[in-house]
Amino acid sequence: NHHTLIQQEYEALDRTAKLLAETDLPSEVADPIRGEVYLLRANLLGWHNRASEALAMVAPAKSLLPAQWRYAHAAISMIQGLGYAQQGEAELAEQSILAGLNEHHIGENPRHKSLLLYALTTLDWTSLDLQGLKQSAARYLEYGQRFDLQETEAVAQHFLGCAHYHHNELSEAEAYFRTAASNPYKANRSFYTQAVCGLAFTYRALGRHQEALELLGATRSDMMDQLGPLLLGVLQAGQAEVTLAEGDIARAFGWVEAYDPQPIAGLQMFFIPQTAFIKVLLAQNTSSSLGRAAALLTQYLELARKNHFKSALLYALPLQALLNARQGQEAAAMASLEEAVRLGEVESLVRVCLLYT
Repeated sequence: NHHTLIQQEYEALDRTAKLLAETDLPSEVADPIRGEVYLLRANLLGWHNRASEALAMVAPAKSLLPAQWRYAHAAISMIQGLGYAQQGEAELAEQSILAGLNEHHIGENPRHKSLLLYALTTLDWTSLDLQGLKQSAARYLEYGQRFDLQETEAVAQHFLGCAHYHHNELSEAEAYFRTAASNPYKANRSFYTQAVCGLAFTYRALGRHQEALELLGATRSDMMDQLGPLLLGVLQAGQAEVTLAEGDIARAFGWVEAYDPQPIAGLQMFFIPQTAFIKVLLAQNTSSSLGRAAALLTQYLELARKNHFKSALLYALPLQALLNARQGQEAAAMASLEEAVRLGEVESLVRVCLLYT
């Protein structure tokens, strides 16, 4: 389950750190490994919404990792920038990433610079600057094409799909998501999975529900031995979302009983599987299911606000409004809807509103 896998990652890093503390290896051998442990821990903590702890890992990682380990230093700049963003320090986040881009020893290798261009694109997405996202993702894509970085190209196309999807430009979204999802061996597996979900949701928005379900089902089947339980769970959540939208409530209910929605991580992604879980619970509309939805939504909203993920907040607020309405709390429902509209109107975010009508 999710808890076990994540706990295993932390425990593996703890064991490595303990072994290093007990070793008699010379510092020039042991210190770079210690630096890597700090770096990997920072990345893991940032992904699980623990930005202050992640940032505390950055300085020791930077001091221990050799200067010639340039990819690692690019990763440090990326993690630091995204960590500042999660603390609401958007200007400092951008400055940190741009400083990394301007460091000659990082920028020499196209793959190193690609990490930082990814970070800038992520900042535009999580802050819901969709016009900025279209520009940064296009720059990111052009960079990948120039240096034949296939993973960069696929992730950039995924981000362009996100931007066009939320502007309800569905033909453009379909084209970008389709390209990003065309080859599971080109992109990071997380972004490949997200692109598959994006393409399926675009099919759904176009009224092609059966194509959406077939895509998600075929991908789960074909990639059963490739993706691992966390990403297969994302695809399964996507199936539940489309199934529920199609009106097959009983099938969606069955998925809920087998899915573990904890912990909530990856709030910076396009599709967050807990949103599908909450939608199914709201559709059940029993006192028990509404109580479960309320508990999960409270946690989700707290994390989205704490980490300044406007993209995640935009998904949660309409769900909160639906929950309030189910509970007969009309004033609270209107307040959540008003906040969602204010959040989306600056960037003309169309699609998220259509999903709840």
